[in-house]
Amino acid sequence: MRWEALPGQVQVFITYPITVALLFPFHVIVFDLAWVRSLFYAFFWGIPATAIIYIATRAEAAKRRSR
Repeated sequence: MRWEALPGQVQVFITYPITVALLFPFHVIVFDLAWVRSLFYAFFWGIPATAIIYIATRAEAAKRRSR
């Protein structure tokens, strides 16, 4: 509930670094990529991952408000 109460920009600024930090080792370990390329992919795929989390949060908040 406290997460949903935060403004959207704050949610994005919190979520993006976390998704990048999680995606970086994923690309290094799972795909066995070099760290520079993994960092690029983490930054790139962090954007849609953050958007998905933001959209899901808004949808859950709307569903909860409609009850």
